[in-house]
Amino acid sequence: MNVDKKRHLELGKIHKKGFEKIEVNPYAYFIDDTPYYFVLYKSRFIGTERGYAIISPEQHEDKNVKREVFAAHIKYAITTNNIEDGLDRTRVELTSHEKVKVHLENILSIEQLKNRDVYKRAFETLELMFTLQEEFNEQWNEAQRRIDDINKKGFFSEDDLEELMSYIPTFNLIQYKQLHKRYINREDFDFIYENRNHLKQSKSLIDIKILKSMTSPYVKQELENLLKKLTKNIVVTSFDTYDSIHQKWEDTFKRGLENRVEKEIELLRNPC
Repeated sequence: MNVDKKRHLELGKIHKKGFEKIEVNPYAYFIDDTPYYFVLYKSRFIGTERGYAIISPEQHEDKNVKREVFAAHIKYAITTNNIEDGLDRTRVELTSHEKVKVHLENILSIEQLKNRDVYKRAFETLELMFTLQEEFNEQWNEAQRRIDDINKKGFFSEDDLEELMSYIPTFNLIQYKQLHKRYINREDFDFIYENRNHLKQSKSLIDIKILKSMTSPYVKQELENLLKKLTKNIVVTSFDTYDSIHQKWEDTFKRGLENRVEKEIELLRNPC
């Protein structure tokens, strides 16, 4: 889409106050084939946000439309920031987990075990963590591709926004599944460490320090802290299914967006 940056800057200057700096978002939000752009006004010296405006090269002045466009731009900015912040989650360090997973696979294949179910459950716990990490990475890459496509074409639609917003609770749920499964099965790794010397063929196949680092004294508090931090905005009970937890995150995220819109709209300079 061709963008007349000079024209947009001229329109943005209409609502400028004093010596403010002007930033016009390079992508538009369309309503009825009309593009609307988001303008940000900042103080010149310290860069503090001082106000916003919605402009259109077609000079539409419908108050309700501009409020709708403002809400869409605010939600888009917050949502894309949340998605891009998830990049660190795609780089989770799981080296120790990989080594223990391989070790458990060896144990299950060559040892005669009285408590085979414990070893199998521990292996499946770690295997699930890797499967979920792959799922998270795939979902994150899909979301980032959608953002990249929007940047290339120069506009986003209501459908684009709805799809991007749907990724946030999905990201959270994937991470919750990883942490929760590891937490509830943590004592399996205590048993495995305590009984390491009972193994006949595989006990020398792993560094004992790595095995020890997987036990409750080392991971229980950390897992609890991560779960608490992840679920700080929602209440999760033992009666919640994964679907209900996802719905809670979706409702909370969307409600938070609406609250942010109501707060920021006080700085919207047009309509007055």
